Amino acid sequence: MAMKLSEVRNKVKVATIEWQDETVDVGYAPARFTPEVLEAVSAAEEAGDLSILGALLEPILDWWDVLDDKDKRLPTDAATIKTMPLAFVMKVLGDLQADMNPPAPKD
Repeated sequence: MAMKLSEVRNKVKVATIEWQDETVDVGYAPARFTPEVLEAVSAAEEAGDLSILGALLEPILDWWDVLDDKDKRLPTDAATIKTMPLAFVMKVLGDLQADMNPPAPKD
């Protein structure tokens, strides 16, 4: 049986992030985490570029329930990620990594 890579890349999962007594749903596409994304992250890291988190998260984030003052979703682009509280961005990253790599069941 064959798979269409475009369909796999576009499958969006929802993860729920708990941060500072807030609950945020995040839609992300795990299959968009590719070697190309890792290369961009490595290049940003080598250059001392602090946008490394945006380079990592922007390709895989589809949407999140982080709202502006007019109750509209903030974009999930690197520019917006760069303005977010670092602790929140790190929590999103950690929770998405855990969701993509759940622990193996114990026998």
